[in-house]
Amino acid sequence: MPRAPQFAAVAAAAAALATAGGATGSTPVHLRITLTTYTHFTERHEHAYTLGCDPTSGTLPLANRVCRDVASHPLAMTGMVSPGRGRSVCSPPPGSPEVVVEATRGSRHARFGDVPNCNWPGGVVLAVYHDAITRDETALAWDESRLRCEDDPVLLATPKPWVSIEACLHGFWTPRNERLIRTAEREPHLRRLSARKLFPRDIGVLPCRIVTTTGSIAGKCGVAITHAWSTPTVTFTESWARRPGATYRHRWVVQIAHGHARLIS
Repeated sequence: MPRAPQFAAVAAAAAALATAGGATGSTPVHLRITLTTYTHFTERHEHAYTLGCDPTSGTLPLANRVCRDVASHPLAMTGMVSPGRGRSVCSPPPGSPEVVVEATRGSRHARFGDVPNCNWPGGVVLAVYHDAITRDETALAWDESRLRCEDDPVLLATPKPWVSIEACLHGFWTPRNERLIRTAEREPHLRRLSARKLFPRDIGVLPCRIVTTTGSIAGKCGVAITHAWSTPTVTFTESWARRPGATYRHRWVVQIAHGHARLIS
């Protein structure tokens, strides 16, 4: 089943990332990170830190660890990812801490800031810097696991796959869930459907081309998982509209036990 039309926008986003990335992780990076906190909502307190990577230097706590994050996600960590059209914003509580990052990577410069874990893109990156400043290694591990939400080409494509973005930001894009999806796709009915070429590799929903008896139509293909740690159940859904207000769906529900997939609905 053809997948190319579904991922044309993804390929474009990947190409843009590769072009913008320029050199490898050996490009020197220099950062100035400013944390602003508030007392009684109005009294401001600013603390500035520096970080250099390759080689590591500066005053930011956990500098070596953050430099590894910079090496793994150089554009996201320096605010140099271009998400195209589509952003999400939030309304944080008054007095929330704010982080501003001024970044230089090679000959490029960027400045970005907001409340950590608030807006997308950028919120997770700011959270990583905030976690380092506060030496909160538990929160840092959680936020590092979600840095891929900031620069994955699937999420940067236009139009934005908001269900997939939210799934990633909520921590559902994990190696375990990816393995469950791959296992479910080996179920004979799904294999004949070429599910691996049709559905997302992670939890979420993406545009796709759905094959019909008369050709193919534009639709959406989604994957959901329930009971991931007991009796994992993976649901694959195709949906499409044939006329305004009328949505049609096909759904396959696959249960996984001892590494084997079984279609139950």
